[in-house]
Amino acid sequence: MSPELEILRHPQRAFARFTAAPQRVTPIDACYRPAIVLVTIATAVSIAATSHVSVALIASAMACWSVALALQVGAARLVMPASARRRFGTARMLDLFFTAHAPWSLWLLGFALWAVLAPITGRDVRWPLASIVLPIAWTSIVVFAFFRAALAMTHRSALRRTIAHQALTLGIGFGVFALAVAIWPRLIGTFAR
Repeated sequence: MSPELEILRHPQRAFARFTAAPQRVTPIDACYRPAIVLVTIATAVSIAATSHVSVALIASAMACWSVALALQVGAARLVMPASARRRFGTARMLDLFFTAHAPWSLWLLGFALWAVLAPITGRDVRWPLASIVLPIAWTSIVVFAFFRAALAMTHRSALRRTIAHQALTLGIGFGVFALAVAIWPRLIGTFAR
């Protein structure tokens, strides 16, 4: 079973098992999971926007969304305690931490599937957007398990770092979305009527 699936099923047990086994992760190895996340985002965005994929379309979407991925890596580094980076190494911590992206990857691919299957006319986007609470909640559980089991933090410390991580990544996500769809002028226009 892949580490991502194992973490989705039993996050605390999986993270405890993964950190118990010594493993050397090079900086190049640590780029693998973030790269898979970027390809998943680009594929889902391409499918949702155009109902098809091509190498050029995915490459273009990857270039656009690489900023969001870089911000996610930065957020992960910010919430990662220095003691954990010294103990396991930054590369291994980032590699393990990005296994927590599976709930978002599944939601993005589900959203792309919905975009392809739902008729374009009369498409009600409220339900798919309301379902965003699922990856938010699931990711929070997985991130908490990472801090608790992988880094052996107290319940309180793990909770604080989970809240900080979720606030950073959701804030970044909303900020990127808001810029992409020019949400501020839309809101002002809606309320100025």
